[in-house]
Amino acid sequence: MTTSLIVGLETSFCQDLPSKLDKLYEERITLIAAPLFHPRFRRDANGVSDSRDGPQTRSDLVLDSRGWTSSVIGNVSKWIDLDSICDHVRWTAEAVFKQELAWASHLSLTAVVTPALHSARSNTNYARILNQAASQAQSGLLAAFEAPYLDYLQAPLQPLMDNLESQTYETFEQDPVKYERYEVAITQALADTPEAKESVVMVVCHDDISDTTLCFLQWDNVTIVSSDMRVWKAPEPADIMVSELLGSFGDNELSPECLDGAQSFLREGGVSIPCKYTSFVSPISSSKLWNEVKGADANVLKGYETPYVVRLHQIFSFARPQPCFTFEHPNLNAVIDNKRYHQMTFDAIEDGVVHGLAGYFDSVLYADTCISINPETLDLSPGMFSWFPIFFPLRTPLLVRQHDKIEVCFWRQVGGGKVWYEWAVAVNDMWGPIHNPNGRSYWIGL
Repeated sequence: MTTSLIVGLETSFCQDLPSKLDKLYEERITLIAAPLFHPRFRRDANGVSDSRDGPQTRSDLVLDSRGWTSSVIGNVSKWIDLDSICDHVRWTAEAVFKQELAWASHLSLTAVVTPALHSARSNTNYARILNQAASQAQSGLLAAFEAPYLDYLQAPLQPLMDNLESQTYETFEQDPVKYERYEVAITQALADTPEAKESVVMVVCHDDISDTTLCFLQWDNVTIVSSDMRVWKAPEPADIMVSELLGSFGDNELSPECLDGAQSFLREGGVSIPCKYTSFVSPISSSKLWNEVKGADANVLKGYETPYVVRLHQIFSFARPQPCFTFEHPNLNAVIDNKRYHQMTFDAIEDGVVHGLAGYFDSVLYADTCISINPETLDLSPGMFSWFPIFFPLRTPLLVRQHDKIEVCFWRQVGGGKVWYEWAVAVNDMWGPIHNPNGRSYWIGL
């Protein structure tokens, strides 16, 4: 059995955190426990300390998000007394404790160290405050999952071209919210079918073309078919077709192409879950992401013409996301064409630099049951983390002033056995280049 030892250093004061960490790494010490706030910066419940000049603690920009998450443990101020008999002292301690935990959460720290218990008197209020903090941390699973991915660029999945690893599926399956929403949708759809009729439910997935997962999919009362859903001939029509083919931009994992083929085995009047999904776009500023794209690929042009899945963190959005492309299933059009074009105009709410476009989606699973990663409608599926947003970078960042018009053109192109996106952005009618023309840098294989 292999064991590992993690060695860290606890310090009562650290003037230059990045420099200190560099020296610790040289000595093979991987983390540091340091005060969250300056040890001499005591605060009070009356707000007198708020009038002091200078920052209360170091900036969150001294380390990137991965550095805070992997290398730093925060020490809560040791001078606070949560069980003081003096009301003012106790109230101050509670306010400071909450403030410092909120700062630790903002930094995405994986742990904090709280002051030692009093050995000579009761710690009842201390226990109450700790329990309160733990009870409010219901988003702990979400935070723990997202922490390593904050502002970390990832290539979108190619599930039709590549066999996904078990670890990838394990990541998806950690999200209880998505499965709960799907369960509600399927229950609703079954409830809406005639009672005297036996319903046929078909579940379609990307991995139909792979044999790697068949060994553990066998189950009682379930028939497994290993075939391409776009060409398979069903022995009987389905009443309900369930799929989870959505990507960060809704259609970027080829859900339209897959479901258009699979709908041939839906009964007339049959139900698709999901039945509708819409992508959304918003212009954003993030010099960190733009510079990471620059260093991500030796071919700089290719890097700036490739979308990336990323848990957006340190960004600024110039306007609310606007709808881009919408797909509905089953698609009853006589001629099915999944090419799309949409133009959007945004009014910049502040001065800044546009480094790229953030992409999101929302989806109607069935009736009023929905899921969403659109920041404006996160309440449709709160706590869901199966999908991160998508980032479309710009080759040349664009300077904008407050109330400038930001125009965005987006194309979804299909041809030659592939699907790709093209995008262009203008500020006050000054257009930048069209990115990824003809899918020269990035495409999704059919």
